[in-house]
Amino acid sequence: MFKKILLVLVLASFCGFSYADEREDWDSEMGLVIGPIFNIKNSAGQFAVGLVGGGKYLKYGINYSHFSTSVNNVSAGVNSFKPYFLIEIPFSFDIASKSQLIIGPMIDFGPSFSFASGYKQIDVMQLGYGLFVKYYFTNTFGLGMTPFHMTNSFATYTTGGGGFVKQSRMTYDLLFSILFRW
Repeated sequence: MFKKILLVLVLASFCGFSYADEREDWDSEMGLVIGPIFNIKNSAGQFAVGLVGGGKYLKYGINYSHFSTSVNNVSAGVNSFKPYFLIEIPFSFDIASKSQLIIGPMIDFGPSFSFASGYKQIDVMQLGYGLFVKYYFTNTFGLGMTPFHMTNSFATYTTGGGGFVKQSRMTYDLLFSILFRW
């Protein structure tokens, strides 16, 4: 099942990139995303690494994070994957002839899959919202940051006897990115 989900997400990403390339008023963009994820409510602090890419307004991304947790005095490392769709509303400011500052709100949503010591946990839906800031030094290269981004999770399913649990979790995501566009 995981292979089918991954295949669908790769195809959706390819279609998004292709559509963005066909439209002249959309910029195709790809970014390497890294940064800490801080615990606010019922979660664990993490460090995420991922890729995001797509058109000017709609993007697709995937993040990987690893964190340690302790259950019944037994420590375990948890690997987490989060595929998501991202909607950005950019407001652009030209600073110099080739420099550009882009600021705007963002919303992202998608499930999260975690694996630890034989257990699997699926966050059915994570909803994120925040603000992004991007600065392009040239027409093709820039840096980005999300100074404010919150992610909420409302329900999880855990194998191995945990089952479906309705529990609210929240994190603050401080993510930095290296951006490329064409």
